[in-house]
This record gives sequence, structure tokens and C-alpha cells, in this order.
Amino acid sequence: MLVALLLLFSFMFTMEQESTPGLRDNLSGLALFALVLGIGAALCALAVAARGSEVLQVTAGLVCGLLLLAAAYRAYTLAPMLKCWSSNSTARGQDGSYTCFDR
Repeated sequence: MLVALLLLFSFMFTMEQESTPGLRDNLSGLALFALVLGIGAALCALAVAARGSEVLQVTAGLVCGLLLLAAAYRAYTLAPMLKCWSSNSTARGQDGSYTCFDR
């Protein structure tokens, strides 16, 4: 549950920035932090489930596998924004590229 919540936060931090063109606050650092915490929590959940029953191992493997796929997609969509790590604003162009700005 924690992993899904962290991944949701990672998507929510940059949802407006990814959906509409224009100048927006750069929240890619927060999104990356939530993503890394979510991946760490998923790996910890898999490690804990490895000591449980076979049913628990299979269930946790499937759920964490799906969540890790979502995390991989999130990393793919977040990567272009990370070039603006040190800027406080970014603008998304019509072609999907990001330009860094400091207000």
C-alpha cells in the first residue's frame, strides 16, 4: 500500500507539468524522491515476503512486480525533466521537451 501511495505522489507532483504546456514550478526533485522511496519500499516488501509462505511470496511478487513496472514507466516519464534539476521552473514545449527557467 505504501509503495502504491508513493508512486501516486510521484505522478501527482508533476501531473500538471506533463499535461499542459507552459511555465510551471519544478517539482521533479520531489517526484524523484517519492519514486526512489517507492522502489525501496517495494524491494523491502519483497525481502520480507521471501520469508513467508509460498502463497505470500507469489502474491507479493505479482503485486510488487506490477508496482515496479509502474515505477519503471514513471522513471521513463520523469527522466526528461531531470535536466532542469537546479532550476526552479520548467516549461514544457509543444513537442514534449522541457526548458529550464529561474524566476
